[in-house]
Amino acid sequence: MSSRSRITALAAILTLAAVLRFTGLSAGLRHTPFIDEEFFVRNVEGMLDRGDLDHRFHMYPGFFFYLLTPVLAFVPRPFGADAYLAARHVVAAFGVATVALVYLLGARLGSVRSGLIGAAVLAVSPVAAFVAHEVRPDVALGFFAMVALLIIGRIDGHGKRDVLAGIAVGMATAIKYTGVTLAVPYVVQRFTVAENRGRGMVLSGAAALVTYALLSPYSFLHFNDFVDGVLLQKSYHDAIRARGLQGYWDIAFVYVRSVVPGVLGAPALLAALGGLWVKRRDWRAVLPLLALPIALVAVLSTAQIHRSRYFLSALGVMAVLAGIGVDAAWKRSRGLGVVLGLIVVGVPLLTTVQDVAAFQRPSTMDRVLDWTAANVAEGSRIATTLPRIGFDRRRHEVMPVESGDLAGRRTVAHADMVVAAVANDGERFPGFARRFVAPPTHPLEGPPIEVLTRVTGEATTPVDLRGARLDASENTDRLSRIADGDLETRWETKETQRPGMWVSVAFSTPRTIDRVELALGARPNQWGRRLEIDVSQDGREWTWVRTTPGRPPVPDQVGGDRSHSQVLLLAPPTPASAVRIRLLDAERARWGFAEIDIQALSGVPQDTGSRDSKNSPPAAR
Repeated sequence: MSSRSRITALAAILTLAAVLRFTGLSAGLRHTPFIDEEFFVRNVEGMLDRGDLDHRFHMYPGFFFYLLTPVLAFVPRPFGADAYLAARHVVAAFGVATVALVYLLGARLGSVRSGLIGAAVLAVSPVAAFVAHEVRPDVALGFFAMVALLIIGRIDGHGKRDVLAGIAVGMATAIKYTGVTLAVPYVVQRFTVAENRGRGMVLSGAAALVTYALLSPYSFLHFNDFVDGVLLQKSYHDAIRARGLQGYWDIAFVYVRSVVPGVLGAPALLAALGGLWVKRRDWRAVLPLLALPIALVAVLSTAQIHRSRYFLSALGVMAVLAGIGVDAAWKRSRGLGVVLGLIVVGVPLLTTVQDVAAFQRPSTMDRVLDWTAANVAEGSRIATTLPRIGFDRRRHEVMPVESGDLAGRRTVAHADMVVAAVANDGERFPGFARRFVAPPTHPLEGPPIEVLTRVTGEATTPVDLRGARLDASENTDRLSRIADGDLETRWETKETQRPGMWVSVAFSTPRTIDRVELALGARPNQWGRRLEIDVSQDGREWTWVRTTPGRPPVPDQVGGDRSHSQVLLLAPPTPASAVRIRLLDAERARWGFAEIDIQALSGVPQDTGSRDSKNSPPAAR
């Protein structure tokens, strides 16, 4: 192949890789980003705000944060969607650069053609393209893994090569802790070269340690935080999932059976095995490369969770071997090589093209946002099991809920609208009717989502407070103001908020209390930062009851200042002769409110008997 043809072919492959990685990068940025993306972008924002290099998130080393910082430094703060888009561009660029490195490694081990085919295999990998659309370190780790393998393959007994290999391993480890698995290919390669073996390994280890320290200095400067971060990361991966405890070999089998073929494509995996067979006599060159996926699977199989993206650092190796396998067939028969190349590249390309097309279409959450903006009145309260959806909180009050628990059902019962993933488990939301459904045409468009609006609600009546006995921890002479029907008058504490402040209301007749609302009137800044409710049957002995908010925190409420309030829903509604609202946190502002509205269930027999043990206060109270 001529030099010009080679350059043209490589440029076409890199262009394809770029199109598949940069197209649709803004997907999902109308909504709250995934928490993994927030970890990186928000901590870079913190570094820029403070003017330091302490990334403060030691579940990962610091180098990936530093790679994002020069780009995000030009994004206006506070960060919004633009910052995430800029960070995704950085990741996508590393993805394209990794394709070029695969070409170099493939051309070195085989031929120009095998390098080009290997680069094409990585370029169209569905997982490689998908993860390049997110702010995660895995794609950058794949880049530095290929850098390390290119250097490791040049080890010849001279100390300079060992130092460079150590630097490369240190850089990869400073991106993500699993980068340390690159030490295995280095050791394997070093044992094939006898000259200065011991000295070279010491030099390489020292270079790796120094490089890591320079690129993630706070792993040492805040060593205890670093250890805690590593242990927290490990505990997350060791958590037993719904499928139950999985043994080491069970997880390893999952990687070999499904994850590896999934990230590469079955045809490319078969071609990689063919390439391994072709290079069997040149084992000294291949064994160090093969050591990386083996070491990576060995390490990843110690955890209870597995993700396809975790294998990205070794994906370049498999792509190189696939290129060698197809090239071997090409040398036997050009027609056979062309057909195998089209299959190896074309099969995953079809999947990746469909994925990228899905990134460009409105997601199910996009369609729900558009429908809500056009059909839901301003000020409506929306309960949702999809907190990432990103409703306009300047127009709507949004309450995240877990639909299956009691607190979630109580929140839903007082909402105007419910937004949730469609489920085939019957009527989950009594009193609501479906108004809109957004089904996906591709899994990457998100889950099917339904919008339900209120049809009927719980029947409640306000408790008449004219005969009620009011009491408080202080300022009792002003308590009558909270039941005079006037938002211009109010009760407030003499001092700033502190735990233990309280207000109580004793009724003339026991009622089954559904909710308590504190109208804040003209001073919404005096809202209680954390409130709980106790009930009593005799006004002397008090029992804590579980509550859930009926409105978002005051800063997130919509409407004029005098419409702000705090709503506590009892979960479940509870019989009581008296209610006490208790403050749990300290705050610089005073605690106060203008009116109290207590709602009781209508037509419910009053039972002032003993409380259910499930509503007993936690032991720490």
